[in-house]
Amino acid sequence: MVNYVLRVKNPQKILFDVAKFNVRAQKLYQKIGFEVVNYHEQETNGGSYPFVLMVKSV
Repeated sequence: MVNYVLRVKNPQKILFDVAKFNVRAQKLYQKIGFEVVNYHEQETNGGSYPFVLMVKSV
C-alpha cells in the first residue's frame, strides 16, 4: 500500500489513523518509518474510540 501511494501520488508525507488497541500494527508501521504524532477519539461502529495518528515524511 505504501509503495503504491509513493509511486502513484508522489506525496511529501503519508498519514493515517490506527486504532489505539492495535499495538501490533503500530509497531509494524514504526519499523518502516512512521511516527506517532497525536492521539484522538474517533466516531466509528456506533461509538467513540481512541485512535493514533501516524505520519511518515517521504
